[in-house]
Amino acid sequence: MFDLIKELINLKKLDMKEGEISLLGTNLCLIPPDVYVLLLKELQKMNKQKVLYESSKKSSISWFRNLTTSLGKRTVNELIDFLPKTLNLLGLGAIEIDNKDLGKKEFLFSLYDSLTAERYGKSKSPVDLQVSGFLAGSLEFILNTETSCAETECMSQGYKKCTFVVKTVE
Repeated sequence: MFDLIKELINLKKLDMKEGEISLLGTNLCLIPPDVYVLLLKELQKMNKQKVLYESSKKSSISWFRNLTTSLGKRTVNELIDFLPKTLNLLGLGAIEIDNKDLGKKEFLFSLYDSLTAERYGKSKSPVDLQVSGFLAGSLEFILNTETSCAETECMSQGYKKCTFVVKTVE
């Protein structure tokens, strides 16, 4: 990850100045992880946690559009391979692609050392709604078709890693 950050700084694609961080032409905001966890727990009390998924999905579509514009012309395969590198810069854990089937437009991702799961603690259901939304939205933009993402296993449930399945919506 640090090699990518160095490369982005050298290419003037990562800019940090007083009160502002810009990555590939998109402004970023650093928010303490406990803010997200507290928000998630409050939304769960109201049975509205899906708001985090939907918001993350919508925002990642425009975010990834800006990123790819800054990167220049890339193939679908290159953009999919770039996706984990980009999301890893957010500090939510280490994301890897386990399987990509471009024909079926189905993908399997793993998240190691989930910051959200660590901060959240034990849960009966997955808690990485933000990562799920980011994966769904980014792939929706790349593939130019509606997608959904489900976290099928979460570290907060006792698994060693978090697992995400992304598919196109029929």
